[in-house]
Amino acid sequence: IFRGYKHHIAMREEVFELSPFMRQRAEANDITMKEYLDAYESGIDKGGHLAEFNHFLLKTSAKMLEVTDNITAVPNWLNAYRKKFNSGASQQEAIDYADTLIRRTLGSTRIEDVSSYQRGSKMYRLLTSFQGFFNTQLNQWLDMAHKTGRMIDDKEFKRAFWNVASFLMTKYFL
Repeated sequence: IFRGYKHHIAMREEVFELSPFMRQRAEANDITMKEYLDAYESGIDKGGHLAEFNHFLLKTSAKMLEVTDNITAVPNWLNAYRKKFNSGASQQEAIDYADTLIRRTLGSTRIEDVSSYQRGSKMYRLLTSFQGFFNTQLNQWLDMAHKTGRMIDDKEFKRAFWNVASFLMTKYFL
């Protein structure tokens, strides 16, 4: 485990050295959380002890989110970079390719990279805050229905049952 941890830290340092985007993204990879942290640090949020506690929780949550996000983002970025670079692209082209891959698949906190409903006013964001979540859920359910339908068509009933059961267990029970 320790060797794997050391390998991941070395990978992370290499990625952050090559990509300012990935380094910035690791500071707070959720745009709303980033806004709250910036408001506190700039002095806009002056709620006394409760604000300090909220800031502590936000920073801790942001760190946990960063760690878990980088478990997938860093290796994916590095593999995309190496693939592009090994195919004959320049270093900058490979960096741009890897940054784009992460931006499109895992997101970004740069205001120009987020969807329009995250850039809107607070009221607009409140009214549309669950749009992305529900779209993701719909896509997952439709994908599961399609896969299960193919298994049933192929008369793989046991596999279809366990596929649906594992999907439901991870969604609702775990």
